[in-house]
Amino acid sequence: MLGKLLKYEVRATGRTFLPLFAVLFLFTVINKIFFITQPHNFSLPQGISMTVYVITLIGIFVATLLITIQRFYKNLLGDEGYLMFTLPVRPWQLITSKLIVSALWSVVSCIVAVCSIMVMAIGLDDLRDFPAAWRFIWQNMDKWFGLSPLA
Repeated sequence: MLGKLLKYEVRATGRTFLPLFAVLFLFTVINKIFFITQPHNFSLPQGISMTVYVITLIGIFVATLLITIQRFYKNLLGDEGYLMFTLPVRPWQLITSKLIVSALWSVVSCIVAVCSIMVMAIGLDDLRDFPAAWRFIWQNMDKWFGLSPLA
């Protein structure tokens, strides 16, 4: 039953988070196009676009926190709490489902933000070196984290 609670909680919160991620991706692409076409000329539209990008990036983290608190309060402690506690599940499953989904969205928000920043920071020359860098990181992972029995 915990799986069904998770499924419906992800669906309910995804309606809010996915459009936020789409807006962030849109402004990432717009800013990247501005930086490719006008690398040394900073114009007003480019400044406005970058400002909206930074506000959206910060807004994703704030929204993650606020939506998590709001969903917990509204669904368990508010008027909907009466209906939630009439479901044939234990109270710990309700709380656990909220906790797991909020942790999931926090991790996804961090991953989306890091990917967005990487897209903004990586140039065309860096993309050619990316497979070699990834291969180097993968080969040395055992040395850095002590996973190798020979280390």
